[in-house]
Amino acid sequence: MSTDAYRMLVAIIDDLLTPKVVDIVQRVGGQATTVVRGRGRNLIASPTFLGMPIEGQRELLYLVVEADRAHAIAREIRDALDLDRPGQGMVLVVDLDAVYGFVPAGREAGSGSTGDDVT
Repeated sequence: MSTDAYRMLVAIIDDLLTPKVVDIVQRVGGQATTVVRGRGRNLIASPTFLGMPIEGQRELLYLVVEADRAHAIAREIRDALDLDRPGQGMVLVVDLDAVYGFVPAGREAGSGSTGDDVT
């Protein structure tokens, strides 16, 4: 496969919105989402409590998708979470140079391909 066959979506969102993204991923046929917890702060309009900035819980969701579907899925996530409003989060579409260990749905490991190098 060519190196431009896949893209990675990275959604950086409030942890309460993660189930919505997972539902979208399942609906569009995504295989898996990796979730990493973190903290984040909007540096432009960060809310405060007694003068101290409030850092909300954030989650980073990583998803490898077919390149031709990446932007459509990203737009769907953007629209569902209203990401055009400040402080809601963001979704990134990242070009991948190489993918190892990813076996696309419908392609079984052992069907003539090692399944360990998608480039």
